[in-house]
Amino acid sequence: GMMLDGGGDMDDERLRKIPNTNEYISITEGVIPTDMNYYKLDYSGNFVQHHNDIYHGDYPLKAQIFRISSDGSYCITSQEGAVYLANSSMEYKGVLHAGSLAYSDFAFSDDGSTIYAATSNRKSNQIGSYPALTRDDEILTKGYPVFIIRDDQKIIAVSKSSENSINTGVEVIQL
Repeated sequence: GMMLDGGGDMDDERLRKIPNTNEYISITEGVIPTDMNYYKLDYSGNFVQHHNDIYHGDYPLKAQIFRISSDGSYCITSQEGAVYLANSSMEYKGVLHAGSLAYSDFAFSDDGSTIYAATSNRKSNQIGSYPALTRDDEILTKGYPVFIIRDDQKIIAVSKSSENSINTGVEVIQL
């Protein structure tokens, strides 16, 4: 609980750690337009770099739907599945093709080449590819997945019984 350093841009940011680094990406919640930030810390916890994205809301960002790939190369956010590089450039790469689907969460293969995208308006997890950002297949589910985690050869999903339900259950899906 001891303050080491400061240098953040805004309050109310959702922060995600880039795997195997001392680097972080955040998306703001308390400012409009929504903004993305990159932070690098030294091993003592002091800020050594901070960059704002150059887009400032030009492309979809949503702090509540925000994951960094398992290999740390990119992040994906929003119901549209907007993809950005997970580095100080935060370069926008496009969207995971969604059609009429709305994404609610994301998980990844170990190498980041496969994206598992939970859908809030269809009982499914979509399977996409990176860097192509195409949807290649889907896994049908019993409910509407809200949160997903990939654990080895399984997707563990917290799903709603109907689109607008508050009732949830856990589904384990074999890959």
